[in-house]
Amino acid sequence: SAEEAFFDAQLITIDESTSLPADLKGKEEEGHIAIVNKPVNHTLVEDFCHKQGITPAAFYLSATYYIAARYCNTHDVQICTISNGRSNVQIADTVGMFVNTLPLVGHIDDITVGEFLRKTADDFTSTLSHENYPFAKVAQKYGTRAELMYEYQLGVIEEQTVNGEVVTIASMHLEKPKFKTAIKILNVKGQVCVNLAYNDELYSADYMERLADSYAAVVENL
Repeated sequence: SAEEAFFDAQLITIDESTSLPADLKGKEEEGHIAIVNKPVNHTLVEDFCHKQGITPAAFYLSATYYIAARYCNTHDVQICTISNGRSNVQIADTVGMFVNTLPLVGHIDDITVGEFLRKTADDFTSTLSHENYPFAKVAQKYGTRAELMYEYQLGVIEEQTVNGEVVTIASMHLEKPKFKTAIKILNVKGQVCVNLAYNDELYSADYMERLADSYAAVVENL
């Protein structure tokens, strides 16, 4: 299929899924979710993205690729993201869970920042256009794992109304981490932040604080 051929081309050169090196030697299965939030200058990002003709989601993905590459000492990064699975108009009015995990591949090549951003944006759009391909097939064929997740959540959870009444939204938070590390861009009490959710058996708070500082610095200087 076209979807299978697309992911074949993306993953054929990747040896393994990217995972941030741990600074602790705890038992992963006994870990709990810990969180670090670091504010970022989202207004600056939006202005920059408008000039570059890319989306903020692609910009922050580029920053994620860069940080992962530097921390893991590699030029090739394979992480994962989630899609809402609603590109099919036939299910537009259907209530249900259609979320799918998608592998993302980034290469830190000898190109300009502008070229890197636009390539990331194009690849991101192409990957999302194949969002209905089962992640289980990718995992089985290439051994792909969701070790490091990227999630752009701005505008995802907004005020919803039913019959003119505002619906109260309750969040369901897990204590056990599904991934070693998740890098999320979301609104925390009115401030756009990079949100690092991590396994506290593998990573220390100091390590993640430094990672968050590095991420914010990359955002400011890309």
